[in-house]
Amino acid sequence: MEKNNTPKVYIDKIIDPPELISKAFEFIGADKQIKAGDLTLLKPNLTYPKFKPGVTTTPQVLEATIKLLKDFGAKIIVGESDGGYNSYEVKDAYHDYGLYDLEKKYGIKVVNFSQDKSSWRYLTIHKYFKDFKVEYPALLEDCDHFITLPVPKVHAMTGISLSYKNQWGCVPNTMRLRYHPVFNEAIFAINQIPKSKFTIIDGTYGLTRSGPMVGDVFDWGFLLVSNSFEAADLIVSKMMGMDLKKIKHYKKAYKKGLIPKIEKININQSYETFKSDKFYLKRDVWNYLALSAWIHPWINHFFYESFAADLLHKIMYTFRKKPISD
Repeated sequence: MEKNNTPKVYIDKIIDPPELISKAFEFIGADKQIKAGDLTLLKPNLTYPKFKPGVTTTPQVLEATIKLLKDFGAKIIVGESDGGYNSYEVKDAYHDYGLYDLEKKYGIKVVNFSQDKSSWRYLTIHKYFKDFKVEYPALLEDCDHFITLPVPKVHAMTGISLSYKNQWGCVPNTMRLRYHPVFNEAIFAINQIPKSKFTIIDGTYGLTRSGPMVGDVFDWGFLLVSNSFEAADLIVSKMMGMDLKKIKHYKKAYKKGLIPKIEKININQSYETFKSDKFYLKRDVWNYLALSAWIHPWINHFFYESFAADLLHKIMYTFRKKPISD
């Protein structure tokens, strides 16, 4: 939340996505801020090589956002990175989504953050007596406006995945799993980079149990649009019945006073109507193994960078279906 910028949230049922997003942009003031010629970077959740309900941003919501921004005269770029641990190339997701067709239809640009290493910039996280050098695309810093389009999920490693977590896909290095021990610090820092930012949380579906790639999907049917990642994530966490204060990657945001009090958020209607009791987290044995690598740097190195890494993954995938890594 920027200084002197009241956090605003617009939430409604998904009936007509273009009309809803248009009303939401007017409510939060994005229609006044995004001007003709402004470079606007969109970051959907394409953490799977094809559309998967509850896992990836719905194509209808993404196209509705693109169309509205074109009406504003914005210069639009859609960006995402290749899958972690070289699990897939994002061009496969772009093809399945028809994003290359949208590129021609609307005159936008579709980019792969992982491809152009010359445009990578770096932030340094000091932890465990060492420096972790985490990459991010120059576009994240250079764009006039940044719009993230996450999907509300339970996440087996982080507990929850909303606006903040979606920017992990901005880390272009396909071996970004090596940064998991500093994830909480890195994701906070990455989310502070854009100058002007908005979120469109695509609640067409929800994903519970053991996301981000697998779990139980259900129809939820809402969109939430905000000028504050923190306000949006606070509201949706309450809708999910989860306590944002217990999610570690928001710890620094709370410490710095970036998470607003609920009564200070200007919201168009009560979020209570959209609450769901379907969210819960259930980790299996493989989740706990992955969690140990997420937390401990030496286990992380052994799992992903040691001589035994490939063999360990082959053994694991004989017992468990291979997910798409993030």
